[in-house]
Amino acid sequence: MIFYASNNELLDTDKFEEYDKGGNSIIYKSRDEEKLFKVYKYNVHYKYHMAKANFKMLKEYNISNLVKLYEYYHLYNGIVDRLLPMDGYTMEKISSPKKELLCADRNYLSYILSQLEETLKELSDKKILIGDAHKDNILFTENGVTLIDLDQYSKTKISSKRGIYYVNKENLIYSISSRFIYEYAKKYPKSLVKTLRARQGTSLTEDFNDYLTEDNIESTLRKYNLRQYKK
Repeated sequence: MIFYASNNELLDTDKFEEYDKGGNSIIYKSRDEEKLFKVYKYNVHYKYHMAKANFKMLKEYNISNLVKLYEYYHLYNGIVDRLLPMDGYTMEKISSPKKELLCADRNYLSYILSQLEETLKELSDKKILIGDAHKDNILFTENGVTLIDLDQYSKTKISSKRGIYYVNKENLIYSISSRFIYEYAKKYPKSLVKTLRARQGTSLTEDFNDYLTEDNIESTLRKYNLRQYKK
């Protein structure tokens, strides 16, 4: 199947193979493993497609630790088709091996938090809100952290950088905490733990460091888990 880029460049999907899928799209991997191609399913409403304006904005801003976007595509090349939302887009493939958070040491956690603080600052400066935050949309590797699936990111009319920072921090904390709680639940089924919460007037690093009472996430969650059962 052939897709058409905004500059009429052709993308031959025969050079790609299926890599992953979600409720709204299928993700293909180029055989050289250098990039991914996200294609929306035929029955998915346009409101779930990334808006072209947001795609162009995020590509231009190239914000730290957001997955890099390359080009958007249409399945057909007619004039009307080009006025419609995109049918898919290419993006960076994160090649570094994934890393679980449970046993990550404080040095690694400090490193990714410093990266995410930079991301939060840039998002606040550009007045962009994180959308669709959950455990599968944040990727941890030995080299750092990447936020993926940017379809629901959007420009906001909120004027306060502090307000944007808090909303985005709240979304990041949800993504991070749902990721390590998911990992913990796989190892300790039916566990119940105190979750990490965003606070007003504090940084992401401060919230995380106040929560992390032990040397790593797993030890911290085990401590909080025992407290839950003592009650």
